[in-house]
Amino acid sequence: FCGGISDSMGGLSVYTIKSDLGLSAHKAWFMQGDRIYALGAGIKTDSTQLNPVSTTLNQCWYDSTGGVVISKGGYQTRINRDIDTVFTAATMPESIFHGGVQYYFLPEKGDHAQLMMQKTTPVRLKIGYRRADWKGINPGNYPAVGGRVFELSLEHGAGVQDAAYCYALLPGYRKRRFSDYYMSVMGAVTVENTDSIQAVFDREPTRGGAVDMVAFYRPHVSYEYGDV
Repeated sequence: FCGGISDSMGGLSVYTIKSDLGLSAHKAWFMQGDRIYALGAGIKTDSTQLNPVSTTLNQCWYDSTGGVVISKGGYQTRINRDIDTVFTAATMPESIFHGGVQYYFLPEKGDHAQLMMQKTTPVRLKIGYRRADWKGINPGNYPAVGGRVFELSLEHGAGVQDAAYCYALLPGYRKRRFSDYYMSVMGAVTVENTDSIQAVFDREPTRGGAVDMVAFYRPHVSYEYGDV
């Protein structure tokens, strides 16, 4: 199943995964104003899948001009070196900035205010030199390509059952020092994030009043948010 809808100022895109590799998931992207909210739920594997499961937020050439900025507790740390580290619940930053895009980590399920500290899925940040060619998928004689790569991913682990995630993308966002406070006060509330329903309530979209954005995966599922 996949689909999308828009009112010309915002919209959502959604699809479900049920692959022959034994992996299934529900994924949705809610777009409003200058923000994109990415939700995943019902992530699970069957007995045939033994490998760990990851959700890649981005993998691209490393932007050496701005480096990577990690924001946590009102402080910012700039990284401009090779790194391979995993942030857990205790060390999770509010956001990571790279290449003109801010990745803001949100609660994985339920109400934003009640579950603000429940960011339990480890986040892996990897920066380093890589070199590869196309021979693995094409027998042609292609030269190898190399360079420093930025990779950001969520590490769900092996034997996943009902894993979830929620993060916001702020593309082209330059006011890094203000964005964490802005998102905590004016950002969206993740109302529901399950394999039945994924819903976001945006308190302050670019135009007009508040907006509810909902994706239903099953019939006879009710939705109501009290602050609307």
